[in-house]
Amino acid sequence: MAPRTTTRSNSANRSPRDDGSSRGTITTHITSATVLAGKDNHFGDWASAVKLNLHVHDQLPSDSFFDPIRDLLEQSKRFPRWLTNKESPELCYIASGYRTLRDRLCTYLLSSITGQNFRQYTLHDSDPELCAAMGTIFQLCYHTTKLHTNENSTEMDGRFFIDGLIAHVCESDGTAYMKYNTKQKLRLPKTRLENVNVPAMIADGVTYIDIPNFEPYDTSPPLREAASALGSKAFSKTLQLVNCVVEYKRDTDGAHQAMMGIVSGLYQQQAFRNVRQFVFGISQNNASTLNVVVATWQGDNIKVYNVGSYSLAHPATAVQFYLVLREIKRRAKSDHDCLIACSNALAVDIIDFPPQKWWATKALPNTREQPPETQDELHPTTGQGRQSGGAPYSPTPFSNIPSTRSGVPHPYSRPPSCSSQRSVETCSQPPSCGPSPPPQHLPGMELEPSLGALLKAVTTLTAMVGSLQDQIRAQGQQINKLKAICKETADLLGDKDQGKAQTQPGPLTGPITPPTQTGGEAYSPATVRPGLKAPFRPSRGTGYDSEEEEDRQAPKREPCNTPKQGLSSLTPFDSGSSVKQPKMELPNPYKGDTQGYYKVVGWW
Repeated sequence: MAPRTTTRSNSANRSPRDDGSSRGTITTHITSATVLAGKDNHFGDWASAVKLNLHVHDQLPSDSFFDPIRDLLEQSKRFPRWLTNKESPELCYIASGYRTLRDRLCTYLLSSITGQNFRQYTLHDSDPELCAAMGTIFQLCYHTTKLHTNENSTEMDGRFFIDGLIAHVCESDGTAYMKYNTKQKLRLPKTRLENVNVPAMIADGVTYIDIPNFEPYDTSPPLREAASALGSKAFSKTLQLVNCVVEYKRDTDGAHQAMMGIVSGLYQQQAFRNVRQFVFGISQNNASTLNVVVATWQGDNIKVYNVGSYSLAHPATAVQFYLVLREIKRRAKSDHDCLIACSNALAVDIIDFPPQKWWATKALPNTREQPPETQDELHPTTGQGRQSGGAPYSPTPFSNIPSTRSGVPHPYSRPPSCSSQRSVETCSQPPSCGPSPPPQHLPGMELEPSLGALLKAVTTLTAMVGSLQDQIRAQGQQINKLKAICKETADLLGDKDQGKAQTQPGPLTGPITPPTQTGGEAYSPATVRPGLKAPFRPSRGTGYDSEEEEDRQAPKREPCNTPKQGLSSLTPFDSGSSVKQPKMELPNPYKGDTQGYYKVVGWW
């Protein structure tokens, strides 16, 4: 079947997947900012939908509104005079490893002043803030030059010094109105595109204006919803205005994602009708060059203007990049004061004209995102999509829902022979030039269930859950009864064992269980013999090999000339009593009594 194309209001006719493959494809929804930034055609559609002009203008408009940007460009070319003298007190504290860069900077500025490049830079007398930052700037410049010769360097190695310089600009003067954080989530505006639904992006770095206790923001839930662009929560605790977005990817994807962050900040400003501000973007062109742009609303469109490109490998342009960052912070201070001054007017304006809800929501459960390098194939007979090396694609997460344990079909299950009639937009066939076929002829499609059917299914599930809960309670009662029976049985067995122990003879009538490993003393046939003195009792229950064992006393021998006595005299009995105590027999393992046998044998 020939592929068909759909007409979009902001772009030319394209197929949803224009990847140059001749194989059949299916429509995929893009839900990731990284994937969207890597597809030029889809990113162009998204930019048109959010009213972003992708062309970067080199010339600023003559409007007075852009005077702060022109002043920023002028301030980035003003250097203090002490930068031309390597022996100046401001440069004496530079570390020895950075003195080569110091000498290069001073020589370059001197040649620029005396040569044709004098118009590029102007000199002024003093700059204490720059003096405090020169160590950080030289460190960034030195580290950038070493990245080219280090084979094991990664992209992250070149980032943290840039992050350190930006954080130094935000924090060095002790003010807290401008803050910098890395890996920040930014919300994106919603669009009407059929195959793109990107609700948020993760920026490598974001500088934002923090305004706590801002009354219009704290008292108006619609404003809090519309002005919450930063962070993963629906509402930020304080008003945080996006001021600058930083992206470190070294290709067009980084520039695209920086523009996506700029769009987030400018849509956040739409919550304040009468406030017009700038949002800056910093993207990494290569390992050592950073591009800086600025954007604002021009009518109903967002236009982007170039500020400059700065190489971090050269100390002069690295100093210029620092001066640009410092001017961005000063502009943030101006925006902060402007919002504070017009807070009362904003509170009244928000009541009369509440802001709209323009943030995109999360992607639908059925949408899926396809990486650019993978292809989707159509099954030769069914026409359903199959991923490369994967299982056939199903429009629903579960193709067949099993029945219940009782055999009753699950209320959400459908017969396998049911024809596919539901029209799922995210899993439709690739567009073609001809008219769309009816839904019942599309594979994997079903009609949406009616409200009555859904209510009936919910009622059935509720009844099933109640029945299962009753069964669980009944089984719990049976388990409690079994526990009680087991406890009574254990008590009876314990009483029986105690009765047996009471019928055993005393310690003087026969052998007793040898000592256990837990300690204690016990008697044995070797320690209890008739006609002898008190038996030997070890002081410890660990055997006769104990080091603390007392000296054994040899048993006394009976006189040789004593008259012979009968065997009955060997039977022990209490003196003064004519009742003889029963003798204790040793356990006989052949009669089944092995418990005591093992104890005696094991002890011997």
